[in-house]
Amino acid sequence: VNSNYTAYSVYARRMYAIVRRYTPLVEEYSIDECFADITGLEHAYSMTYEQIALMIKHDLEASLGITFGVGMGPSKVI
Repeated sequence: VNSNYTAYSVYARRMYAIVRRYTPLVEEYSIDECFADITGLEHAYSMTYEQIALMIKHDLEASLGITFGVGMGPSKVI
């Protein structure tokens, strides 16, 4: 199957922009992965961290029309 790196790059930039709607603390890890620090957002959104992560995931999927995996942990390693 041929790859379309231009389209992949466009989707990646859109993904990062959507995540940055929630926090400016986004570290782009690779073309399709990032770390987003959502520390303190539970007060701003009156939601648990899990609910915030699911909200971001839903926004990504609804906006881009593809599925995403979201994980949470106290550090990048975990």
